[in-house]
Amino acid sequence: EKGNAAFLEGDFQEAIKLFTLGLEMEPNNFLLYSNRSAAYAGIKDFEKALEDANRCIDLKPNWGKGYGRQGAALHGLKELKAAEASY
Repeated sequence: EKGNAAFLEGDFQEAIKLFTLGLEMEPNNFLLYSNRSAAYAGIKDFEKALEDANRCIDLKPNWGKGYGRQGAALHGLKELKAAEASY
């Protein structure tokens, strides 16, 4: 909840810190990877955003939002064809 609140306030660094703490406790939580991916994208660290999006997809391949995170990260990396495929 605190990570989501920080994200909504635009404090992406704090959100990343809090989502990372959550992942230390729950390393297979796909939602935390998805949320941290969005926070990384918020600071334009698209490489890390893509890593987390890919991990989210690995953990929950039938969850569409993970592919949206992947597409956003790829778009940020200017990999437009790959982004289109993710969406």
